[in-house]
Amino acid sequence: MKTLLPLFLLPLFLTGCATLIDGYEQRVHVRNMNDSTVIAGPDGSVIPVFGRHNMAVAAPDGSERRTFSAIIPAENSYVTVVQNRHGGVHITYDAFIVVRPDREHMFIIRHNGAKHTVYRYPKIGAHWVVLDILTAGIGFVIDGITGNWNEFDDIVL
Repeated sequence: MKTLLPLFLLPLFLTGCATLIDGYEQRVHVRNMNDSTVIAGPDGSVIPVFGRHNMAVAAPDGSERRTFSAIIPAENSYVTVVQNRHGGVHITYDAFIVVRPDREHMFIIRHNGAKHTVYRYPKIGAHWVVLDILTAGIGFVIDGITGNWNEFDDIVL
């Protein structure tokens, strides 16, 4: 058993912690989306949004038992259902897009009839640096070169 332990720990010391655990993709969370939200790259190609599935939502005031079809997150997020004074319902949810962590990104977002250009710049995750140093420092070089220790701020619509 003692001879197997170094074999399990060896990959941790020969690669960066962020590279080993997170890989070469990073999630950028998008808050307060609705069904009309479209996210595109600088070339206009639509970026797929993840973390949603179809579900019915009941009217929030409880007076009517109508259901509204909406796309909402499948993961640990929240859904906001707001009923206006005219009886209409507005549903927002959180989701995420997947990007490469080694570069900055520009997104063109169409949301509620408006067009926004949003930039997200990579920031080094301090917890990855600490883990890389604790694992003999070789991972510090690998994660630094690959940029896999970078993180991005959420996009709030």
